[in-house]
Amino acid sequence: MTNDFCDNILKITPKKYNFINDENKKERYGIIAQELEEFFPNLVTNSEIINAEAEADADIKIKTVNYLELIPIMIAKMKVMQNEIDELKACLEKSK
Repeated sequence: MTNDFCDNILKITPKKYNFINDENKKERYGIIAQELEEFFPNLVTNSEIINAEAEADADIKIKTVNYLELIPIMIAKMKVMQNEIDELKACLEKSK
């Protein structure tokens, strides 16, 4: 994975949300699939839910996020960031 590729993870904004019909109003966390799709299209799947109660053309189209495959990208970016932190610490130690 290239540095530029991994940098795209910083362009994604985590969100906090609740499901509309959730009586318990449980807080959930995620990301907007359309936003992720812009940078990592292979991590977003388009699906269609057949709505048996509505007309045939009223099926619901949804996008789902593959969070598992997002993890290695985040780990790669974390490694780059940790290397930068270590280099900065070393520079600070030398300047003392």
